[in-house]
This record gives sequence, structure tokens and C-alpha cells, in this order.
Amino acid sequence: MINEKASAIAKQISLIEFAVTSILMIIILISIRKLYLIPLKKIDKEVTKISEGTLKKLKITTHDEFGRIRKSINTMIDALREREAKS
Repeated sequence: MINEKASAIAKQISLIEFAVTSILMIIILISIRKLYLIPLKKIDKEVTKISEGTLKKLKITTHDEFGRIRKSINTMIDALREREAKS
């Protein structure tokens, strides 16, 4: 009788742990998507436009890694414009 109650409680605890872990994983995945994947996709689209000949500078909205990448791309755009002007 005691073993059956203990087993039932253990199953409930396991289900609760599974649910909490699943919710936390979903939150982490959404955060990763928002923090990294969406900005990377935006930069990818902008770089594709640049490769097609549109030398429009990118807006720098952050001062993190993505902001530094955008700044480097803008420096590259300036260099490309200078080369075009010399040609």
C-alpha cells in the first residue's frame, strides 16, 4: 500500500518535472530565436542585396556583435563605393 502511494507520487513528480523542463526548453528556444536567428536573417537579407549591387548602408541599432558586423559591412560598402568612383 505504501509502495503504491510512493510510486504514484513519484510518477506525479516525474510528470511535473517533465512539464517544467519542457516549458523551460521552449522559453530558451524562443529566446535564442529572438536574440540570434532573427538578426542573422536580417543581416543575410541585407548582404544579399549588397551582393546584387545595392550599396545601401545598414542601420546600426545595437552595439553587440550584430552591430559590429553591420559596422564592418558599412566599411566594406564605403570601400566598394570608393573603388567604383575610381573606375
